[in-house]
Amino acid sequence: MQEPHFAGITIFITFAIGKTHCNNKMHLRKATYDDIPALLQLFENAKGIMHASGNIGQWGAGYPSTGIVRSDIDRGVCYVAAEAEG
Repeated sequence: MQEPHFAGITIFITFAIGKTHCNNKMHLRKATYDDIPALLQLFENAKGIMHASGNIGQWGAGYPSTGIVRSDIDRGVCYVAAEAEG
């Protein structure tokens, strides 16, 4: 079975969080409550990128909220792309 490749996700996440290096070996995992602060920061960074490129209407103030993220985690539909170890 071929290992999935998430280059597009990697590029966006790398840009949104300001990271300068990524090994491009990513895996998806279900998010946990511990991920919420990082996810909210990622969303804020993404909103800045969208607004700078003229997309001012997709995510307004307060969206997505902590409550929405918690609900998605509870329902098992929130995932995080993370660098694979090693």
